[in-house]
Amino acid sequence: MKSFKMFIEEKEHDKGTYVSVKVSPESAKELYTWCKDNGITNLSPKDTYHTTVVYSRVGIPEAKHETIKLPLNAKLSGWEIFPTQSGDKCLVARIKSPELCDLHDTYHDKYPATYDFDEYKPHITVSYDYKGEAPASIPNISLAYNKLEFKGLDPDWKAK
Repeated sequence: MKSFKMFIEEKEHDKGTYVSVKVSPESAKELYTWCKDNGITNLSPKDTYHTTVVYSRVGIPEAKHETIKLPLNAKLSGWEIFPTQSGDKCLVARIKSPELCDLHDTYHDKYPATYDFDEYKPHITVSYDYKGEAPASIPNISLAYNKLEFKGLDPDWKAK
C-alpha cells in the first residue's frame, strides 16, 4: 500500500519531472558581468541561471533519491541562439561538462524519463528576448553548480 507521502509525490509529478542544477552565485555574477560588459541585452536575472538536466513529460518521482555529487564544475564552450516558446530568440551559453551529460544520461537510462530533443545540449539561458547574433568571443569562465532542483514539471511555464 502506498503511503500518503508517496501519493503526493506522484501527484506532483503527474505532468512530468523537471530537474536542474543552479549556478553558484559567484559563477552567475561572473557570467552576468561578462555579458553586460560585452553589450548583451535583455539579460536574465543572474539568480535564475541554471542548466536543465531533465525535462520529462513522464513523471519520475522515484528519481528524487538519486545520489548527486555537488558541486558540479563546467566550462563555457560557446554561444548559440535558440528559439523560444513564443517565437522569439534566446541567447544561451553552451556548457561543456561531462558530469552534466552523465547526470542527464543517468536519469534517462535508469528511469522512464522522456526528452523532446534529439540531443542534450547543456546551456544557461542568459537572454530570453535576444536581438542580434551570438557573441564571437567565449569568456574563460569556470562555472560551479551548487544546488539541485527536483520538482514536478509545469508544462505551462513561460519565461517572464
